[in-house]
Amino acid sequence: MRSESISQEEKTKAAAIIPPPAAKPQSIDISLQDLYREAKRLFGTLSQLLAVSSLSEILVFSAAAEKEFFLFLQEEDKNVHELEMTVLLPRLFDAIIPLRDYNEDVSMSLRLVSLSETLSNLEEVARVIESGETPYRLFLSLVLSRWRELVRLEIRRISGQAKLQLTSHDEETTDGNTTITLTIRNLGPAVATNIRVELLVEGKSSVYPKMQVLPSLAPEEARTLTFAVRGEVAYRIDGLATYDDRLSKNKEERHRVWFVKRVEATKLSIKALPITWWLDIRNPYLPGTSPPDPKEMDRLFVGRDDILRFVEENLVNAASERIVVLYGHRRMGKTWTLLRLMERLPDKYLPVYINVQEFSGVNGVPPVLQNIADEIVRSLKRRGGVDPAAISSIRVPALEQYVSNYPYFFKRVFLSDVQEVLGDKRLLWLVDEAQCLDDMVQAGHLPATFLEFLRDLMQFSHKIAFVFAGVREITEEYWSVFFNIAVHRRIGVLSDEDASKLIVDPLKPYGVEYDPAAVSLIRQFTGNHPYFIQLLCDRVVSGLNRQQLRHVGGQLVEAAVEDVVTHGTSNLQFYWKDVMDEKERAVAGTMQDILRQQRTSDLATILIQMRISNPKVPSDDLSSVLQNLVKKDIIEKAKGLRDTYRFKMGLIERYIEAHEAYAMCQERIGRLW
Repeated sequence: MRSESISQEEKTKAAAIIPPPAAKPQSIDISLQDLYREAKRLFGTLSQLLAVSSLSEILVFSAAAEKEFFLFLQEEDKNVHELEMTVLLPRLFDAIIPLRDYNEDVSMSLRLVSLSETLSNLEEVARVIESGETPYRLFLSLVLSRWRELVRLEIRRISGQAKLQLTSHDEETTDGNTTITLTIRNLGPAVATNIRVELLVEGKSSVYPKMQVLPSLAPEEARTLTFAVRGEVAYRIDGLATYDDRLSKNKEERHRVWFVKRVEATKLSIKALPITWWLDIRNPYLPGTSPPDPKEMDRLFVGRDDILRFVEENLVNAASERIVVLYGHRRMGKTWTLLRLMERLPDKYLPVYINVQEFSGVNGVPPVLQNIADEIVRSLKRRGGVDPAAISSIRVPALEQYVSNYPYFFKRVFLSDVQEVLGDKRLLWLVDEAQCLDDMVQAGHLPATFLEFLRDLMQFSHKIAFVFAGVREITEEYWSVFFNIAVHRRIGVLSDEDASKLIVDPLKPYGVEYDPAAVSLIRQFTGNHPYFIQLLCDRVVSGLNRQQLRHVGGQLVEAAVEDVVTHGTSNLQFYWKDVMDEKERAVAGTMQDILRQQRTSDLATILIQMRISNPKVPSDDLSSVLQNLVKKDIIEKAKGLRDTYRFKMGLIERYIEAHEAYAMCQERIGRLW
């Protein structure tokens, strides 16, 4: 890339932005004269890229720069800094590819997505340039700063717009008077104010009231207005809304109702053409509810093939059956995985689902074993394939028998009869919420010897297999009696592919389509957590029905996020209060405060911010807390950046911003260290 001439003023600018050679050995052998020569080759194009004043100019000048850059690549006499520019400039041009789809004809949500992707790409290039050594680093940083400023201005401009939509329904005709109901909804991201709504009628008719006024309408808010049309003939009726937003005044939105007359005897009947029927989408998502029937599970259960294979390999295909422990955070899908196993394992297993939480309030071993025995008998009857007379012959101990000698009556009497009835089949205990057993021991509701009794069952009952699921991994410190006889597998968040299936597939039967960017946005807000995906998609379906849409864009997702954060706080509180401890809440709150101003937060920045509240915060303790938050899928390390973190679940970040004052975080920091 060459510029035919360079003025003294431009040379002065070039000298100001090109740092003196010092840092790296490979750059100190280039003289200032060589740098001026390089500046002359590249300065013309770079200065044009810096001087842009609009998004369209970014596209125009970058296209021209790409052509010059192609010619520049053909040249052979390039020094080390020019070679580095051959890497950096293509990244700069690629960063604005989403901007090419930006135009006023597409929806506001798609425009915001396009701008957001461009801004994210530019910030990523800026981080790469900041770590480079080229003398043009500062100049490229200025170009990127200018471009990001223009993109942010456009985002603020669009975000400041209200967008009203008028729809009509429920036209009623009585004695020559027609009642027309209009729904006015704000589809924009900003508040609409000073709203005036009126009906414009062609024909010999009058409207009452002539105008209705609303002081404001928040984003996604809707109001219903009723008008009466009086008279004999109304050829056409238009709804007109005039309103203000932060960017302009007296904006207009029109809606044509298209009425025609039809006279029957002495009465006037008016009908709307065309008539559009809307059928609500039956919400297929089940956030936080009990596991569904098998048909519903087939539709909503995605992924986990690696977990199911792991269980099969250690039960079915292993030389000897092992005790399998599945662990993970609450609402990660452990229960659904256990129930899926019931349908997937070979017929030689009779699965028995045992939810310890259901009887965690009882005291003593006898009622616990009584509950387990009852569930085993019910499973025998429910699964079929076993002679009912044989089931009736099983000796089920009474509670007082368990009290007198539970090892004998449960193992030697009850389980012995069950195994005789099963023949070649094996009893498979699927023990859910297994940590409740340990909690019962810690609370004194069960003796510690009960865990030894379970271990004996696992090791010496050859026709019984066990799969445990809970929130804790079995370690030498936790449930040490099982440590050497169990294999463990963590159940974490879904893969990107499986998360996308859970988002998109349940709505396909209803003809709903997703913008790819909207799917990506849901994954970002949920961190691919299956529960939060269902929770957010549940609100998306509500938004589709409310707006009578069959298409999901970024704006609808943002509205669903706001709804979850504002009204669904109990669904997020358990992560903040139950999953995180006090130190983790202090660090997460600090990160959120930092991320108000920047995209990521590194270890040093977090430590500096925390030491403002408490100079005694140790760096090694902070590193440990950050690692715990990563293990809990709350934050993640930024790719390619050392000791830099961001929230994995955007919903948690939004929750902290909305409901947890930073002053509380500062109080924790001062108290805990």
